[in-house]
Amino acid sequence: MGTLVSASETRVRMLNAAVKSNPKFHVSLCEILKPDISYTYETLNDYYREHKESEIFFIMGMDSFKELPTWERYSEFFGMVNIIVCQRSGCEPSAVIDILPREVLMDLIDQKAGNFQHISGNWIFVHESQSFNISSTDIRQRVEFDRSIRYLVPDEVRSIIKETQLFQRG
Repeated sequence: MGTLVSASETRVRMLNAAVKSNPKFHVSLCEILKPDISYTYETLNDYYREHKESEIFFIMGMDSFKELPTWERYSEFFGMVNIIVCQRSGCEPSAVIDILPREVLMDLIDQKAGNFQHISGNWIFVHESQSFNISSTDIRQRVEFDRSIRYLVPDEVRSIIKETQLFQRG
């Protein structure tokens, strides 16, 4: 019987496999190594303090961005990092404005080509993902119901999922 939620060790294996061909990416273990609940703002703050001289980008899907106002101390994100919101084709960039609460909107000072600048100088970039209409939920469901995930994840990641029987029911 497979497991419905992947263990940290397996997640790290899949991440390493997914990014190994790109030297600009690296897998951080900071959240996995924390003994307590890990909030995104803590992780972003750690990165911000460690890499103050660098421009940091936090990439998230529109589905997650819509939930952002429910996240712990989310309004602090905008002062620490640039946010790239990947949306499926057909979504309007103005949807970003519709999601953010008033106190965050008041801190947006500029808009260019559907992107929004925060008073900190950081940006919210809206990226239309025409070629990657993929969700993790869809991938898990495909595996659970024995449907192909080929071309949705790198081959090595697909092998790890198969080998460990992730997301498969009894």
